[in-house]
Amino acid sequence: MNIKKFLKPDWRKIVVFVVLLVLAVIIIPIINARFGLYTISIGFPLPFYSCTFLVELGSLCSFAGYTYIIIDILIWYVLSCLLVWIYDNFRKVKKK
Repeated sequence: MNIKKFLKPDWRKIVVFVVLLVLAVIIIPIINARFGLYTISIGFPLPFYSCTFLVELGSLCSFAGYTYIIIDILIWYVLSCLLVWIYDNFRKVKKK
């Protein structure tokens, strides 16, 4: 398999990508907030937005930049392609 075929989008890769992105951007900060963490970072593996909540000062928020968002999206898309590829190969081996 060449890299072009590996990275070519199809509906399964896009669905896995969206699920992974939702988990990384929405679910992980919610889980961190439930554990009482006062710094919430959005984005995984590279946090591109973080807020620190201080009782005395309020909240301090910072945006790391669009580069981190793009890198996060690329990492999650390659990971979704890898997961679909592993699933396809596992299914082929199991049928034999």
